[in-house]
Amino acid sequence: MIKKIILAIALSSTAVVFAQEESTSETANVAVSNDTTQRETDGFVKDDLYIFMHAGPSSNYRIIGSINAGSQINVLEANEETGYIKIKDEKAREGWIDRRFYSTDLSIQLQYDALSKELESTRAELNEIAEANAPLQQQMDELSGRNDQLTQQVKTLTTNNKTLKQQADKKGKEEANQQMLYGAGIALGGLILGLILPHLIPRKRRGEDQWM
Repeated sequence: MIKKIILAIALSSTAVVFAQEESTSETANVAVSNDTTQRETDGFVKDDLYIFMHAGPSSNYRIIGSINAGSQINVLEANEETGYIKIKDEKAREGWIDRRFYSTDLSIQLQYDALSKELESTRAELNEIAEANAPLQQQMDELSGRNDQLTQQVKTLTTNNKTLKQQADKKGKEEANQQMLYGAGIALGGLILGLILPHLIPRKRRGEDQWM
């Protein structure tokens, strides 16, 4: 809306300067022929503004259109005296603009568009890599689960082995104690028999032994 209002004001002022343009066109044309450098370079309209194109190399010439900020333009000529350059815009329109609004740096909008495309390309590549790595990730998860199972089995076997060893040690001690008790019983039995047997066997009389 603001652009339309400014454009209307500028067009209304065109009628005032149109007469001056006609009177000064011949002189200006001489100046342009003397002070204009022929060139063709690419550039951009500076960001955060839009500018008017004039029919000649100064603001005294009528406005023939406007150019949005960030638009790519091609510089055709330059007038060193007025500081205006003749350009061709993306719509193939030709006109003169103030050189202060011209820049060779890539516009912010074009930089944003380029970075957006690069970001989309990078995201697509990351998605492809993720899809390619999905089977490997699944295999890693399966191997990790199997490793956890084997680790648990090793812990269980270690515990069982420790338990069996404790039981074997206990049984060995019990068998050793039983053998000791058995040996002690035999020795005690032998001792008792040695003490009892002499009393059980009758002794021969000495006289009878001599008579015979």
